[in-house]
Amino acid sequence: MREAKFSSVFRRFLISYIILLLIPNIAGYVSYRTSIDVAESSSIENSLMLLKQSEEILERRLAEVEGFTKQLAINQDLNRLISEKMQGETYNVFGLWKMARDVADYSQTNDFLQNFYIYFNNYDVVLTPGSVYFRPEHYYELNQYVGVSFKEWKKTIVEAPHEQEILPLRSFKQGKRDLSVVTFAQSLPQVF
Repeated sequence: MREAKFSSVFRRFLISYIILLLIPNIAGYVSYRTSIDVAESSSIENSLMLLKQSEEILERRLAEVEGFTKQLAINQDLNRLISEKMQGETYNVFGLWKMARDVADYSQTNDFLQNFYIYFNNYDVVLTPGSVYFRPEHYYELNQYVGVSFKEWKKTIVEAPHEQEILPLRSFKQGKRDLSVVTFAQSLPQVF
């Protein structure tokens, strides 16, 4: 009989002890779930805000690039070079050199524009800030999209017309450096 009494007292204490242990565990679980939900919603909200800010910055930068192409489009020396007819094997070397020097100023004042070039279809020449490539294949040897042949590059990017076209992120090799680039392609209109 003494055992039964001891057993019932033990059970009461055990049940009350288990209840006392369950209350903080349940409260901890509820607190944990609430914290996770708040952290998740806060994280989503912050990510969306950061994404919106990034979008605004990128749109402003693309507007800068668009303004740059408009400045080039109204450059009289550039328009003269674009519209010139090549006579035999004679190049307007001075005009091309002067234009390469002039566009070098643009690259020094804009840190967003890297590695831009102008292709002159009439001369089959690539002009970069400070350089003129009379053989476009030499330019492409130094600056090329990984996995894109020279012929494909010339056909799809250089000779094709572009209207504020953004080419997606691609692997790019510039000399010995491996980069990932987003390309903005714009055909320059001929203004007479």
